[in-house]
Amino acid sequence: MARRAARDLSRLGWIDYLLMGVGTCLAAYSAGMAVAQPQVGIYCMVMTAVGTTIGYLCRLLFSGSKVVKIDGVLYTGAVIAAVAWSSTLNRVLPEGGFPRDLIMAGYLTWMLILGSVFAWQDSTLLFQAIPSIALFGLIGCYDTYANVPLMFFGFLICLATLFARSQARERLRQAIDSGYFGSDLQSEDTAGLFERIKAGPWRWVAGPEWAMFSALAVVVVSFVGAPVIRETVKPLSGLVVIQPPRLTTQKPTPAMMSDESQGSVEVGHGPVHLGKDPVFEVTMPMDKVRYLRSLSFDVYTGHGWRADFGANNPNIDEASQPTAVALEEMKRFKEFSYEIKAIKPTRILPVPGIPVGFADGAFLRTRPDGSILIDPPTVITVAGKSWEPDTTVPVTEAQKNLPLSLANTTSLDNVPQTVIDFARKAAEGGKDDYDRAKRVEAAIGLQVKYNTEARATPTGRDPVEYFLFTQKEGYCEVFASSMVVTARSIGIPARYVMGYLPEGNLFDTQGHGVLRDADYHAWAELFFKDVGWVVFDATEFADAVPGNERGSDNEKGPWYKSDWFLGMVNVLIVLSVIGGVYFAYNALKRGKKKDQQRSEIERTYITFARALQRLTGIRRRPSQTLTEYLKEVRPFINGSTSDAESITNKFEVTLFSSKPIDLETVASLRTDVRNFQNMSKKERSAKK
Repeated sequence: MARRAARDLSRLGWIDYLLMGVGTCLAAYSAGMAVAQPQVGIYCMVMTAVGTTIGYLCRLLFSGSKVVKIDGVLYTGAVIAAVAWSSTLNRVLPEGGFPRDLIMAGYLTWMLILGSVFAWQDSTLLFQAIPSIALFGLIGCYDTYANVPLMFFGFLICLATLFARSQARERLRQAIDSGYFGSDLQSEDTAGLFERIKAGPWRWVAGPEWAMFSALAVVVVSFVGAPVIRETVKPLSGLVVIQPPRLTTQKPTPAMMSDESQGSVEVGHGPVHLGKDPVFEVTMPMDKVRYLRSLSFDVYTGHGWRADFGANNPNIDEASQPTAVALEEMKRFKEFSYEIKAIKPTRILPVPGIPVGFADGAFLRTRPDGSILIDPPTVITVAGKSWEPDTTVPVTEAQKNLPLSLANTTSLDNVPQTVIDFARKAAEGGKDDYDRAKRVEAAIGLQVKYNTEARATPTGRDPVEYFLFTQKEGYCEVFASSMVVTARSIGIPARYVMGYLPEGNLFDTQGHGVLRDADYHAWAELFFKDVGWVVFDATEFADAVPGNERGSDNEKGPWYKSDWFLGMVNVLIVLSVIGGVYFAYNALKRGKKKDQQRSEIERTYITFARALQRLTGIRRRPSQTLTEYLKEVRPFINGSTSDAESITNKFEVTLFSSKPIDLETVASLRTDVRNFQNMSKKERSAKK
């Protein structure tokens, strides 16, 4: 019974299930957050926790039963089911589940959920780490969830602790099976077995402390080294194109938006960080500032914009489409040519003015609102022509006689009354529609500041109202949204537009330049009689927070390139050199003396083992400790048994104690072994 009690001590407990449960829940939650679907993340996390709880209860129910031993078979069946029924299981998840291009995350998440029910032994419980690590790896490839490193480190800590506990249990099992505890196991307090194996030769088997230290070392090394490795291999990794998942709440820029994401866009979602990465090369006339339109929207939702333009209205023919109407409205126009080259594969082609033709439109598709799609997304160079209103045509009266496709451009649905009142008050005194719109544009710019670090609009608040009257700072999206809804408030048709505003200093005298991510911009376009769409950009009138101006490349650099980190690295290098010299000096000073003592004690150890072998005729196996070997040969020793046991205990204390080996101990053991050799010779002679 004592042997069974000792084994009970080495079995899985609730702490082990808690550790793996927390770790797998972090992985499952991160999977949902990586596709910008918090409800999916929470659902998967809860289901994983429930599965782990069921697995623990089954472990208690089947404890001591043979059923526990088939957990591997049941776990394999759960994995197969997660893959075979992936489509059905994905539909169970809220928000439509994982998107099709990230369905692998669905496989892995359901492996965690279903597998947790059948994790009844160390092997299956630890195997849960495999789909978890794969899930974190997949999420890391797409790099869409900022907190995933923290989640992964939390998972690693849970896994390291569980691995340490599992390794300690395995070490105890091996010590018991080897017979290390001897015949007094029945009287042994089983809770003390873990402490006993630390006092003997089993202390040199890697303990839980080493397992924990190793895992934490991996965490530190990965935290410091992973970004460096990523930057090092970036030139090679750039040759491989990985299509990121399509996210509905990620801040979209025209270059990255997919066909499916063009239906809506959110505004007021918090700080925006855009970098210097080039996205397009453009050649066009530089006689004036030209905005390059990518997408436009006509329906204000109260938290963003949606594109409709009468798409589902069967009464709208080709001549009534927004682009055709805009071209028809231009009584006089100018035509100009341009060339745009996509530097990396993209879905949307930004164009200046209203396009009227392309040299090669084989890969281009025009949407009703005038957006130009590249189908399929690719690196492409496009030469085209566009029209723009002749600036000599006076702009005064807004077009009130609108076709069905532009009916939504005057809608005040979801616009707060405070915003309507602000617009009408700002427009007072205007001599015509254009002048009134200009007054509103200036009022917006004087009301707020431009700041790319502006906080997100709180849940439940209207982003325009919050921007104008509470936060009073923001970036192009809320400026443009404000201009559109205030123009509508004074009876002028308006639409929300996304695209690029090139900075003049990036273009040469021939009109050739580069559009960067930081050139992403949003503005309003108002519809005027005899002219068509006219750009209104309230950011022109606003002061900016220094460092967060329009077009600023404020993308945060990697932390490992920051001054504080580089300074810390230099300090650590100096301290490491000093510490290395100091420890090397002390090691050389003590090493020779210590090595001599250990070598002497090891030679004495071998001498004693050989004396036992000559006395008994039984060879010691390499895997046997001295205690295990003595237990085997004890029946063949007569009068010197007590001396052999005493010497063996001394060797264990000397070799495996944390205390340093001293000269007196070495001399004492050498004397004891010499005496034992003499006694064993007499005993062998007596046997003959």
